[in-house]
Amino acid sequence: MSVAFRVNNIAGMFSEGIESGSEPTPLRLRSEREKLFSETLVQRMARIGRGLAALGDPRRLVALPAYVEIMLRDRAVGAAALPDPASAMTRPEGFCGAASDLAPTTLMQAYSQGLHARAPFGPASWWAPVRRLVRAIPASAAAAPEARFDLDCDHAIALSAEAAARRAPLDAASPILRHAHARLFDRGYAHCFATSAAAGGYGLAIGRAFVVLGLYGEPADAAGALAALEGELARRRFALVDLTFVRALLPDLACETMSREAYDRMLDANPDGERAARWRKTA
Repeated sequence: MSVAFRVNNIAGMFSEGIESGSEPTPLRLRSEREKLFSETLVQRMARIGRGLAALGDPRRLVALPAYVEIMLRDRAVGAAALPDPASAMTRPEGFCGAASDLAPTTLMQAYSQGLHARAPFGPASWWAPVRRLVRAIPASAAAAPEARFDLDCDHAIALSAEAAARRAPLDAASPILRHAHARLFDRGYAHCFATSAAAGGYGLAIGRAFVVLGLYGEPADAAGALAALEGELARRRFALVDLTFVRALLPDLACETMSREAYDRMLDANPDGERAARWRKTA
């Protein structure tokens, strides 16, 4: 046995149950994530093209000049703090300004205040939806089938972004937002879920609410994945699940409409929730 071999395996001698070389290095993980989230020029132009086509609605076209003006101003001057959701514009509805900082702590603060980050064309922006679509989680949901949690969240983000680009182009996430959401998973704030039916998604734990940011799969399969998520949320004593940003995939799902003001009061009334940590991994 060579000296080099013995030196390279010293760490394994003191790490019970861990095989040398079985864990990918941080550099390799970053490289794989970059490859997964990157776009070719053709893919980028296709995403932007779908977004521009979605702006064909006359109501959106009327609001476009104001959106462009504020985005240019905010990106040039910068914002000192997160915007107040109560000051969101009526045209475009819910628009609050450019988002220059997508660091994990900033994103978590924003979502806990009722803001939402969007980036269909590239530059990110803050939005405060006028209405939220939520579902209360009954205790009976704990009997739902289990899913796999917190396994390969990068793929869940990528698949959810692709699904959003097809069904709701203005909700599609650019690579910069995909990376930002992946960093939330790295910190333990975001959680992903998947079933054996090639369906799943990901979202954020905000107090006792869980905000689903992405969902993928055929509608029936996605509904099953959501049921499994609600089961896990019931076991963890969450109060409700926010489906505002994925409802287009499940239009027949029963939801309660909550105003922006009521949603903000709900967040204030339920500040205690999951600590930043991985959820258990089930097979």
